[in-house]
Amino acid sequence: MTSTQQRFQQAGLYLLAGLLLCGVAFFAPDAGHHPGDFFKLATQTSWLSPLQTQAAWCSFKILLLSIGLLLSLDSVGSVLLRLGFKSLATAAFVSQILSAVFFLCGSFYLVKALL
Repeated sequence: MTSTQQRFQQAGLYLLAGLLLCGVAFFAPDAGHHPGDFFKLATQTSWLSPLQTQAAWCSFKILLLSIGLLLSLDSVGSVLLRLGFKSLATAAFVSQILSAVFFLCGSFYLVKALL
């Protein structure tokens, strides 16, 4: 196998792992009252009552979603770079900032839910 084929294979594995993590984040049972409310429930945590397990689970789902987005965008950017679409690859790599912001928000809400 050539190094290009190995990189495409690695990008495919990253994409598969990213989609799997995003799928777990969206399709795992919510702790909220309505399906898809895990963002809302995570943001409604309070510093006054520690160990809010429902909000911690929703915050963990935000972390899974952000890691899945990071892996997916990395694989798409790598493939685009290998195919010669440098401007699109740069856009894919810059959009990873959004997943980093989601990760920081999820970490903040997880700490807030547990403390």
